[in-house]
Amino acid sequence: MKIDLHTHSNYSDGMNSPEGLIKLARDRGIEYFSITDHDNVDAYKQLKKKKTDLTGIELIPGVEVSSFYKDLDIHILGYFIDPFDKKFNLMLKEIQNERVNRAKKIVQKFREMGINITLNRLFELSGGANVIGRPHIARAVVEGGYCSDVNEVFRLYLGDNGPAFVAKDILAPSEAIREIHRVGGIAFLAHPSKIDNDDIVKEIIAMGIDGLEVYYLKHSYDTIQHYAKMADENGLMMSGGTDLHDYDYNNSDWNSFFVPKETIISMQEYIKWRSNE
Repeated sequence: MKIDLHTHSNYSDGMNSPEGLIKLARDRGIEYFSITDHDNVDAYKQLKKKKTDLTGIELIPGVEVSSFYKDLDIHILGYFIDPFDKKFNLMLKEIQNERVNRAKKIVQKFREMGINITLNRLFELSGGANVIGRPHIARAVVEGGYCSDVNEVFRLYLGDNGPAFVAKDILAPSEAIREIHRVGGIAFLAHPSKIDNDDIVKEIIAMGIDGLEVYYLKHSYDTIQHYAKMADENGLMMSGGTDLHDYDYNNSDWNSFFVPKETIISMQEYIKWRSNE
């Protein structure tokens, strides 16, 4: 059984269309799949509009909500959500607007350093949506010939401590968790290792998170074991995914990447139990 519950379409900072992701998942034999775009669920509206064939794939409606806590970007994954809930979409729209404001500030910082990129180009790279993220900005910097690749942009400028970094002024993790629950979903802390502070992870657990993204493509074996133990000790579910952004599963680590079937089984059982409460 192949599972990938963390992917991005071109409705946020991925390169594939929602239909392209479904085809890619089918070609790879993935049975349980989720598109978890940053701060929007437009991929699911597109798939419904196009009446996309989902034969052979259990598509779990998902989202990756941006939040901010103690000077850190905290990403909350929501699964089994209602992507058509109006209030939820309004919340996501507010986050998108803040993304644009943040992008304007970052563009200005780059200009002050002699690196000229434009907001218009960032909109083009993000497909015209208000979901501009740092990967879009990094691509624009590379296009301008200022850096050789996206990794170099993050290392020199856009990392959390970089000279072009601007913190998000958005909702707290507890609010993201509460809204995901309100629309019928379950909430997971994305890539906890990126926080690099277990005390903060434990504080987010105390906010009511349902699980941790333990099986993350960039997690080492020891990191997986560490967060699996933390999840078990706190009675939390586990999720997993590749965080796919590119056109293909071209990372050599993909061939050895494995998400246990128990992750999806525990989610399904929890959703079933909650619906019968």
